Amino acid sequence: MPADTASNAPSPAAQESNLAETGASSRTGLIAGVAAVLVLVGGVAVFLGMRRKGTGNR
Repeated sequence: MPADTASNAPSPAAQESNLAETGASSRTGLIAGVAAVLVLVGGVAVFLGMRRKGTGNR
C-alpha cells in the first residue's frame, strides 16, 4: 500500500509560536549605546588618571 502523502506534509505555523526570537530586538541599540558610553567613560578615567600621575613626577 502506498503511504498517504498528505500526512507527510508539514503543518502551517501557528500565529503564536513558542520559538525563540532571533535577530535584533528593540533593546539592542540601547545596550550598544550604554556599552559605548561605558567604554568612553573608562577611557576618560584612564586618561585623567595617567595625566594626574604624570604631573606628580616632575
